[in-house]
Amino acid sequence: MSRHLTGSFFGKGCPSKAALAIFPILLFILVFGSCKKESYPKPTAYPRISYPTAHYQVAQLPDVSFEYPSYATLQTNADGKSDWMNLRFGRFGATLHMSMTKAAFKDVDALIREKERLVFEQAPVSTDVRKEAFEADGQLFTGYFYLTEGNAPAPVQFLLTNHQGKLFQGSLIFDELLNRDSLATVVDGMTRDIRHLVETFQFKP
Repeated sequence: MSRHLTGSFFGKGCPSKAALAIFPILLFILVFGSCKKESYPKPTAYPRISYPTAHYQVAQLPDVSFEYPSYATLQTNADGKSDWMNLRFGRFGATLHMSMTKAAFKDVDALIREKERLVFEQAPVSTDVRKEAFEADGQLFTGYFYLTEGNAPAPVQFLLTNHQGKLFQGSLIFDELLNRDSLATVVDGMTRDIRHLVETFQFKP
C-alpha cells in the first residue's frame, strides 16, 4: 500500500501546526544571521587628571634665584652635591633635576653643544624635538628650551647661560615610563611651571 504525506510544512493545502511554530524561528535566523556588524577597536579612554592652579614662591639660593610652584618641593644639595637641586612634583611622580655649572668662558659653547647632543640622543626614534631660544630682559642670560614629543624620558629640558662661564640646566624626568596620552594635562602644566621658573630666573653675581 502506498502512503502519501499530507499536511507537509510547505506542501499543498493548509500548513500544519508544526510548520506555523517553526516558521518564525527560521525567519529570525535568516534575518539576524545575515546581519554582520563591523567590529572596530575602541580608543583607550584615560581619566582626566586636573592640574593645580599655580601659586609661586621664591627660591633664594647662593648662586641663583627663581620662582617655583608651591605644590612642588625644592630639594637642595641633591645627591650630596652643592650645585645640584631637585624640584619634586610628588603627586605626579616626576622630578625636575637642576644643576649649576661654572666653566671657563671658552668652554661654554662646547658645553651647550654637548647638552644638545644628549637631548637628541635620548629622544625616542621618530620623535620630534623642538628647540626654542630666548633672552632674558636686559640680555642678562640666554636660554634654550628642548621640548620632546611622544613618550620621551625627559619631555622638557632647558639650559641657561650668562655668557660668562655660568650654566644652569634642568631636565624633567618621570619616575615611570611616560605615557603622554594619559598624562597630557600634567606634562602641559609642568611645562608652564618650568617656563615660569625660567622667566623669573636670575644669576647672582
